[in-house]
Amino acid sequence: MKLFDDTPYIDYSVMTQRTHRQFHAVGKERYGAKAWDEERLKLVRRRFGLDSSTQLSDEQALRLIEEFMRFLKEMEAVGLTDSIIITSRTTNQGDSIMAFEAGLVNSVDQSTVENDGPAYPVIQWVNGSPANRPLDDISFTGGWFMSNENCELQGPEDPFSIWAMMHRTGEQTLGYGAEGLHFSVLQTRNRWEVYEESGQRKVFAWNGYDTAKQYGRPSGRLHMLVVVKGLEKYGPHIVTLRGMTGAAITKRNGILHQYADKVLKAANMASLEHSKANGTEAKRWPRRLFWMPLSSQRKQGSWEEPVFSTVGQGQNTSQITYPALVGVPQSFEEVDLNKYFVGADLMDSLTDLQTETEAWSHEWDSLEAGITAAEADGYAEKQDEGQKASGQKQEEQFGSFGQPQEPPPGYNEDEEIPF
Repeated sequence: MKLFDDTPYIDYSVMTQRTHRQFHAVGKERYGAKAWDEERLKLVRRRFGLDSSTQLSDEQALRLIEEFMRFLKEMEAVGLTDSIIITSRTTNQGDSIMAFEAGLVNSVDQSTVENDGPAYPVIQWVNGSPANRPLDDISFTGGWFMSNENCELQGPEDPFSIWAMMHRTGEQTLGYGAEGLHFSVLQTRNRWEVYEESGQRKVFAWNGYDTAKQYGRPSGRLHMLVVVKGLEKYGPHIVTLRGMTGAAITKRNGILHQYADKVLKAANMASLEHSKANGTEAKRWPRRLFWMPLSSQRKQGSWEEPVFSTVGQGQNTSQITYPALVGVPQSFEEVDLNKYFVGADLMDSLTDLQTETEAWSHEWDSLEAGITAAEADGYAEKQDEGQKASGQKQEEQFGSFGQPQEPPPGYNEDEEIPF
């Protein structure tokens, strides 16, 4: 059985270890384990230069396939899977196999090596505004937004609903909004940013604050790499916040600290009691295995009324809505872990994701001082061009939104206060 009508070649150069597993799982499910292994054997033959008439025993075939997969993992481990081509094809001259020699990399000018990295959908924090009370959506309460151009959703999926963000230019970005989300936090990273009059952002490593001050007024940027409850099938997303809203999560006694002091402490104390009862070594739980519920701060006893905080000095002030832990008891002793545990089925996949994304958390450690955010990230974040908190609820599906509507009064300027 031929699995690939046009070409039997598989380019593994663009696959991560995770997509390898998905690729082979789909292949076996669609074509059956036997046929799939036969097709993989063809790839192995090409990789190791075997003649198609070579007869192999089942044991030999399995050994070659395992060696082939080890080869892929080794290439991935040293970062070569983005540039190595495992198989190749020529026209009119049949198959052409190029022998790979790992040592040849020493002759490659490293300044010419692409450093694109994986691209993740971006979820941003939207500050609410009292001026948007009549809209009764995240433009009033604050919440989360994801552009439909930068995500895999094809329509609203719980907990997201269709929403549009208005910018100071009058343009709107269509996408999805949610008042609150539950995150499994895999990684975090920080950097400094300086906004220029042109609207561009210059970025600096987190230990480069003094350098950033020479360019202007630095503001902190926080990225969290997360899996979103309800969107697990789409893999990791980047959550982006800046200034004081980012500081609310990472500062001393901030959200991450509160979360550890309540949810994680409850889990660790429960496991400590379990280990004592069973005479085993006590072990600790990582935060990725518990959902972190984040929404905007609300007035005590009222879910409908957000807390608006004034930041800045003198005439340079603005109102923002801070993100906050939602529904988490004040004491770890009151925490119901069943509400936060991700479940046994997700434990291994989340652990794999954290391992695979470790390099992502260090990409900002050695930023070249003063490069633009677009150069550093490969994309520009529209939300930081001074959005108006004037999201319009949209009931139609994408493609029938109509003309941008006039935004209501009241700007929601992102603060630029260092943290």
